Amino acid sequence: MWVILALITAIFTSLKDIFGRKIIKKVDPEIAALGWLLFTLPFMYVMLFIEGRPQVDYMFWIYVGSVTIILTIASICFFKALKVSDMSISMPMLTFTPVFLLITSPIMLGEFPQAIGLLGILLIVAGAYVINFSDRKIGYFEPFKSLLKEKGPRYMLVVAVLYSIGANFDKMAVVKYSMFAYLCAVNSCVSLVIFLIVLNKSKNIIAQFKFGWPYMLLMGICTTIAFFSQMSAIQMTIVPYVIAIKRTSVVMSSLFGIWIFKEKGFKERIIGVIVMIIGVFIISFYG
Repeated sequence: MWVILALITAIFTSLKDIFGRKIIKKVDPEIAALGWLLFTLPFMYVMLFIEGRPQVDYMFWIYVGSVTIILTIASICFFKALKVSDMSISMPMLTFTPVFLLITSPIMLGEFPQAIGLLGILLIVAGAYVINFSDRKIGYFEPFKSLLKEKGPRYMLVVAVLYSIGANFDKMAVVKYSMFAYLCAVNSCVSLVIFLIVLNKSKNIIAQFKFGWPYMLLMGICTTIAFFSQMSAIQMTIVPYVIAIKRTSVVMSSLFGIWIFKEKGFKERIIGVIVMIIGVFIISFYG
C-alpha cells in the first residue's frame, strides 16, 4: 500500500512542478511560494474539521517550528532556482534528496535501508539524474560544474538538503500526532512567514496574484493530495524508500514537458526511465 501512496505522491508532485513552471517567469518566487501554500490550506482545514481537533503538546510545536524554518527557505529557493536557471541544470540537484536521507534518517530516526533497498534507492537517483539532465552534449557533470557558476543548481542543492531533514521531522510528527493538524499548522506558519517576506520585498502583488492564481490553485490541490499520500506512506515504511519513489516524479515531468512544453529528447531519456523502474521494483518487492 505504501508503494501506491508514494507513487501518487510522485504524480501530484510532478503536476505541481509543471504548474509552477507555467507561472514562474512572470511571478516573483516568493509570491509563487505563497500562493502555492495558501491554496493548500482550505483543503487541509476541511480535512482537519472532519477529523476533529487533536491533543498536542510542546513537542508538536517544536516539530512545526523546525519544519516552518526548513520549508520557508526551501520553498523560496525552489522557485528561485526555476527562475534563474534552466530546469535541465537545476532540477538534477533535487534528485539527490534520497542520498542525503541516507545520512539524515539514520541520525534522526535510526532508519537505514537494507542492502537491496539501498541498491534500489541508488538506481532511482541515477535514473532521475539522467532523465532530468537531458543536454548530454555538454556532459553529465555539467550540473555539478554549474554549482560554481550558476545560482540555480546551488539553490536546488540547498532545497535537496533541507528536504532530507524536513522529511524526518515529518515522520516524527505524523507518527505521534494528527496528520492534518500537523500539515495545517506547518502550512499556516510557512504561509505567514512568506507573506511577511512578500509584503517587504515584492511589488505589484495583486497583479501577480491575478495572473497566477489559477495555477496556484491547481498547485494547492496537487500539493494537498501529495502531502496526504506522502505522510501516510512514511508511517508505513522508512523515509528514504518513500522519498526515493517520490523522485520518480521526474518521469512524469518528462512526459508532461514533452506534451505541454513541446520538449524533445524522450527517446534519449528512456534509459533513465528503465533504471528508475528497476529501482522501484527492487524497493517494492525486496526492500
